[in-house]
Amino acid sequence: MISQSSALQPGSHIADLQINAILGVGAFGITYLVTDPAIGTRFALKEFLPAKLVSRGEDGQVMLADGNRKRISNAVSNYF
Repeated sequence: MISQSSALQPGSHIADLQINAILGVGAFGITYLVTDPAIGTRFALKEFLPAKLVSRGEDGQVMLADGNRKRISNAVSNYF
């Protein structure tokens, strides 16, 4: 399972969306409460972040674990 420390912190942004809170952390990702400032709407956003295949660096960038390019491609296809 992904640790909560891998989550982006409240006040951070994903594209134009502002993260307000971390709602949950699981084996396949992190769910955030976000706000879209363009329309003023709050909603849940799930970040696909499978713990066995990727990790987040200290700079916030997601890094693919060595040798997992094909596995992450398959996981993304199955996720959607």
